[in-house]
Amino acid sequence: MWLLRLQRQLILLSLVACGEPSKLERMSFAGDYSHGKELVERYQCGQCHLDHVEGTCAGCHRTIARAAEHGEAAVIAEQWRSPAQIEIWRNRLVNMPQAPSLHAVGKLLRREWIARFLEEPHDLRPRLGATMPRLRIDERDARDVAAYLAEAEDEEPYFADERMADWTRSDPSSGRELYARLGCGTCHAFIGPDPGWTLDGRDARSLLLAPDLRFTRERFQPNKLVPWLLEPTHHKVDAVMPEFELSYADARDLAAYIMTEPVSEPAPRASPERLPLLDREVRYDEVYDKVLSQSCVHCHGDPDFATDGGGPGFSGGFGFKAIELSFASYEATLAGYITPNGERRSIFARNAEGIPHLVAVLLARQLEERGTPMDLRGMPLGFPSVGPAQIQLVESWISQGRPR
Repeated sequence: MWLLRLQRQLILLSLVACGEPSKLERMSFAGDYSHGKELVERYQCGQCHLDHVEGTCAGCHRTIARAAEHGEAAVIAEQWRSPAQIEIWRNRLVNMPQAPSLHAVGKLLRREWIARFLEEPHDLRPRLGATMPRLRIDERDARDVAAYLAEAEDEEPYFADERMADWTRSDPSSGRELYARLGCGTCHAFIGPDPGWTLDGRDARSLLLAPDLRFTRERFQPNKLVPWLLEPTHHKVDAVMPEFELSYADARDLAAYIMTEPVSEPAPRASPERLPLLDREVRYDEVYDKVLSQSCVHCHGDPDFATDGGGPGFSGGFGFKAIELSFASYEATLAGYITPNGERRSIFARNAEGIPHLVAVLLARQLEERGTPMDLRGMPLGFPSVGPAQIQLVESWISQGRPR
């Protein structure tokens, strides 16, 4: 690989006009590096994103997934739970093991975009069910985190003369043909209908982490896209983007296509279906088995994995204060949560529209997934919303007086 890169550098140097080389102008961005570093720890970014080490949320999820894959469930069962419990966990591991690392975020992406994304996260990876959660973060803190991520991973330019990274005079039409020939749409959403992806074994991680390329022009630093296309793993050691050994001209044409092709907003997703209340009896055990134990309890007082004081939804985490909301039992569920002013409040209290708080946050998550800004933070935080039938079950149970 180093020889290929050296050959590229020698060829590219011959293409650049003589004269004093000039770097592409770096964005000016005010942000407090030291404060950003503190905030990354406060918001526990490493629980999902950094090195996936044991002891983090993602680390444990990946350990379980890999151990089960290689028949080592009994080994990790000695540290945690029975093989049967680990098998239950493994069947539910969908999103967290695939969380992207933060390696090279500051090398490749615009700081302004990072800050804006932290404040207003959106669905960047269509095939990954989980999304960046809406943190309790303000504009200043978001800029400081972005500054830290950028400065922490500064690097020497990929090209000796960064004018080599300029794609603005390349041919987008050739890039369009190359995009189709390489099969980039196999992984990426960009333009046109859903390509109908299929998750398949070891390719699943590439598909899940492939971002929607509509956002590339606002995400990427303009002078980093061509180097990224030429050699992804040079910039991000754990990149799942394949290396196609593109020529310099191909990389520039492909970049020109991605950065300039007119794109339109995707068709709005249909509003979530709201089902009528059930006319049969609904009891707590059914609600727990089909909803609370599936989507809520792991963060809110999981009785089978009660480390960290019962989960971030109970004892606090990711920048949120403890609210002491537990779904570990019927009694705990009815006990409610602690508001910011220190008062205990029921999760069944109704809002101005007459919707119980528990139902309202589940509905809010459905709307968040459709890009609708909400004052109420949707649940489960950052994870796929629960379906209409599950919400119908919860709402029916509440309307019946929450029978045990």
